[in-house]
Amino acid sequence: LNLLTGARLEIFDLNIGRDYSEAELAALRASTSTPFVNVVSTSLSTGQRLTLDEVLAPTKISTVDVLPSFAWDYEVREDVRLRGVLSRTVARPSFKEVAPIRTRLVPDGDVFIGNRDLKTSSINNYDVRLEWTPEPSDLIAVSGFSKFIKDPIELRELGSSRFFVNEPSASVYGFEIEVQKELDDFSPALRGVSVGLNYARIVSSVELSEASRRLREAIGGGPTRRLQGQPDYTFNFNVTYKDEDFGLFAGLFLNVTGESVAVTGGPESNSFVSDVFLRPITTLNFTLEQRLTDTWTLGLKAKNLTGGATVRAYELGSLRSYESRAREYSM
Repeated sequence: LNLLTGARLEIFDLNIGRDYSEAELAALRASTSTPFVNVVSTSLSTGQRLTLDEVLAPTKISTVDVLPSFAWDYEVREDVRLRGVLSRTVARPSFKEVAPIRTRLVPDGDVFIGNRDLKTSSINNYDVRLEWTPEPSDLIAVSGFSKFIKDPIELRELGSSRFFVNEPSASVYGFEIEVQKELDDFSPALRGVSVGLNYARIVSSVELSEASRRLREAIGGGPTRRLQGQPDYTFNFNVTYKDEDFGLFAGLFLNVTGESVAVTGGPESNSFVSDVFLRPITTLNFTLEQRLTDTWTLGLKAKNLTGGATVRAYELGSLRSYESRAREYSM
């Protein structure tokens, strides 16, 4: 049994704004015009109008985080290992997410608004993994994982405006199955050919604010929902061929990402704006590489061979957007 523990200290400072002189502040307070047409003048957390002094106040995030981790690795037998990790991580707002400025998004034209009230998310992670390596190049593994998130950061859409908000808490549970296998065990003709796949099933839940929960239930929604951006499953499959002597590599890679909440809805006046869901997406990519010299390689890549589209729809089924996805080829 091997044990490993440690901790990381992270100091984070984000300061957006500038210092105004008393003369500048007096001139701005006396102005009858709107001097900052792109600056957010309403709190996205409370909905209350901000005073000029509050609008001009710098946006500051200062945190000191101690992030411990504990890992263990147990050899059940020579070809079987059981591993586990417990850790704490954080997810901090980015500059764009908190800067209190309105910006126009391309290509849909919606307005993105930075939320100066965003808080850092604290995440407790728990992972366990059982691995079996019947051959040095083969792997069969089963994993389980969970996350508990305080103040998760999520993208919200109200009308034509988008911004990030904190919900009270969220949890994520799931398992993953992974297989890697070289096929030359079945026939010498398959030397250099290998296949791999993994499947993950994920269940997530967000604790909503009381106002959001009541309005969701009023339109027929449940008291909880999935975590924004978290698909309910992922599936990957690949088949590759590698010839070290000839310097040739070819691979076909399939990815399927399940449905997820693309943008959350929320309370607006006395109604509730529905969540927007991103429908499942399938992508098929191909890679071909030929080594020419020790320093030169010729490569061909083809992405999204299946074509298809990115489809977003409201929770009750009506279409939100439909974007065709182009095939891409490069050398």
